Formats: sequence, C-alpha cells, structure tokens
Amino acid sequence: GFEPQIRKIMSQIRPDRQVLMWSATWPREVQKLAEDFLESYIQINVGSLTLSANHNIQQVVKCVRNTRKTTNCLVCFTNNFIIKIRFVNSQSSFSGTSSVQIIPSPGLI
Repeated sequence: GFEPQIRKIMSQIRPDRQVLMWSATWPREVQKLAEDFLESYIQINVGSLTLSANHNIQQVVKCVRNTRKTTNCLVCFTNNFIIKIRFVNSQSSFSGTSSVQIIPSPGLI
C-alpha cells in the first residue's frame, strides 16, 4: 500500500504540524498510521465501518504532452469504452466542448 510513502513524508515534516487524514476505508493498517502520527485524534465515520475497497477498479495514469492530451484521452476512451473520471485543476480549466465527458458503458442506461 501507501504506508511507506506516508511514513517517509511524515519523517520529513516539522513535529509541530497539524495533520488531517481521510480514508474511504478503515483497515487496521490505516488505523495504525493514525495511531502513530496523530495525538488524541478524533475519528468521524460516515456510513459503515465494514466497507472495503473495490479491488476490481484499475487506475491508470498516463503522462502526455499537453498538445496530445485530447487525442490520447479519446484513444483511451474508445479503446476501453467505459465510464472514466477526469480530474482537472479547476472547473474553469475544463472545457466540455473540447473533450469527451462521458462515454457510456455497455448496458448502462
């Protein structure tokens, strides 16, 4: 998981820091990180504590030149033909007219 990266980051920042942690799930490994790095932390739960991550989700990151961004995005969409989520810097930096927003999955109504 991401524990080694979190531990490395935490070892390089000031001890008089303010730390907030978010997690979609609360497995033992995440609880241990909270115990190790947060003093007297408060845990807020929204929904069930028995949730687990969906291991069928595949995340792919592609680094492309800005000039090839739209073309690469379209190729990725058409090759996989499933719903994608695209993250951008801000709403104002997203132009819905210059790229595909949603391509429906087979069987999606």
